[in-house]
Formats: sequence, C-alpha cells, structure tokens
Amino acid sequence: MGKSYINIIICLLIIIFNVGGVYASEDKLAEKSYEVFFKNKNKSDFLALQSLQKSAQFGYEKAEFDLGVAYGLGEYGLVQDYQKSREWLEKSAEKNNAKAQLALGIYYLNGDGVQKNTEKSVFWLLKSANQGNASAQYNLGSMYLSGEGGNIDYNQAKKWLMASAKQNYSSAQYNLGLMYLKGLGVKKDDAEAFSWILKAANEGHLVAIYNVGTYYMKGIGVEKNFELAKKWYLKGIERNDNNSAYNLGVMFFYGLGENVNYSEAAKWFQKASELGHLDATYNLGLMYLKGVGVKEDSQKAFKLISKAAQQGNSDAQFLFGMMYYRGEGIVKDKKEAIFWLEKSAEQGNVQAIEILKELKE
Repeated sequence: MGKSYINIIICLLIIIFNVGGVYASEDKLAEKSYEVFFKNKNKSDFLALQSLQKSAQFGYEKAEFDLGVAYGLGEYGLVQDYQKSREWLEKSAEKNNAKAQLALGIYYLNGDGVQKNTEKSVFWLLKSANQGNASAQYNLGSMYLSGEGGNIDYNQAKKWLMASAKQNYSSAQYNLGLMYLKGLGVKKDDAEAFSWILKAANEGHLVAIYNVGTYYMKGIGVEKNFELAKKWYLKGIERNDNNSAYNLGVMFFYGLGENVNYSEAAKWFQKASELGHLDATYNLGLMYLKGVGVKEDSQKAFKLISKAAQQGNSDAQFLFGMMYYRGEGIVKDKKEAIFWLEKSAEQGNVQAIEILKELKE
C-alpha cells in the first residue's frame, strides 16, 4: 500500500467534510485521521502509522501522545527514538494530556533518552496527578516516600498514595500498607497495614498476595489463619511466585495448621527451587541428604546444595564445604572445603568461622 493510497484517503476525508463549499477544519481532519489509525493499529502498521502521523501533524493531542509512545517503543515499523518520542509527548502534554504528562514524568525519572532530572519528573507527574491520573499519583507518592530527588516527605507521600489507592491502584495500596506497617509518617498500625495490603492483593498485586499469606500465617494485623494463608500462597503459586511456594513448603514441614507432611514440603520446596528460590533449593538438598520426605540421594543432595552455594546461599556454602571436608557424596577435598567455608564465613556464618580455625591450625 503506497503513499498515494493514503493521500486518496485524506482527500476523501476532505471531500466528506467540505460541506456547502466550506473547507473542512484541521480539527475534523485530525479526528478522522486518528479514527483511521485507531481502526488499523492492529491490522496494518503502514496505514496506522501514516494516519497517526497525519493526525499528529494537525495537532491532535491524542495522536501526538500515541505517536510519542510509538517512537518510544519502536511500534508500527518506526525505529525506536527517545528524542522524537519526547518531542511528541511534550506537544501533547502541553495541551494537558494527562497520559503524556505521566510518560514525560517517567522519562525524566528513569533517564530514558533524556538526562535524568527529578525536578522535571515531579513537574510533569504533578500536572498529571492533579488531573487524577492514578499512575502519576502513585509515582509521585513513591518519590516522596523514598526521597528520590529530594527530601523524604511522608505527608506528601501519604496524600498521593492515598489518592491513587482510592482509585484501586494496587501498587499504591501496597505502598500505603507498608507505611502503616513500618510507621512511616503515620502511627504504626498492623491492622490498617493489612487492610491496604489485602486490597492490593485483591487487585492482583503479586507481592501483596504473598504478604497476605504471610500475615495470615504469622498473625500480623489479623488473627492467625493457616487455611487462609495456604489459600493466598496457592494464589501466588498460580502466578509462579517462588516465595509463596517456599512458605507453603515451610508450613507443611513444620505442620502449621495440620500434621507435619515432609513429602508435601519437599513438593513445594521443589516448586520454589525451580522458580529460583535459593533457600528452597538448599532445604531440598538437605532433605535428599538425610532422606526426609524423599528417598535419600547424596548425588541429588550434592547437586542442589552446590547450586544454592554457587548462587550465594551462606548455609549452603557452609554445608557444601563440610561435604567436601567429610566426603559426603563427593571425594574428600580439603582445599575445596576451605574455599566454600571461607565463602560462607565472609557472609558471617559463625559455624564456618569456627571450622576454618580448626582446619587452618
């Protein structure tokens, strides 16, 4: 499809709106070109881009925003170009497009294609937040909470996080919960913290889902309820959260809410390990080493403990060193034993420090 085809479309639009000999306004052409873009954005990159560019050139703020996003992401066949993206976003933002203002605020916050500038970031985020954009309110509140680009201001953090949270923005609900949990600018209140984090979890916030399970397991801000803890951990596991899988394994290992079940514990430690949880990998290695909940297998134990040790788990490094020292599942090797015990000792493992003293005497 060539440029001539696009020109024909634009000419037809002009004819359609040339009613009674009155030339169609640029606003009408901009809107119609944007409609063509919207209808074709998932069908034809070429037609979508040509229509979007025409609409943006006529000054249509929605098109300017979408073209800015397209340059930022490299959509519709465009080469990614942050400078052009920023230029088009600024055109839209200056016409009070809240989404464009948000995008510019994020650009300056992260330094995407521009020099990082928290002052400009706050300027644009504030404009968007004042129009009720929940994402801008969340980002602005989080900046005040962390003190990024200036001093920490818990009052402003609470103000903007609350505004966003009331629009069911899950990350804002979660951060607001953390403020109450830690007493940041507010009176520490575990129950209020749980209330907001539960709201975030119900909106699908993955870390909140895990935390709700943990609060039910430990009784933080809510009465202990092991069944509800398991329910929330299973929700997290459905989203491949390794912490949820690990904690569910812990519950079965220690018999929280029901009898101890080592085979179920091993099952969930295995799941967590597959998802990259180092403590789960180490615990599963121990279970294979001792034959708890699984058939004893020193080679599997060695493999799992080795994996956890190599990825920085201090307990695994200590045990790995001791396996080399004792020759458990592997050939004795004092040099390797000392290497891994030193790795563990560097992280403050007291047992490793004591054993090293004996080995080096």
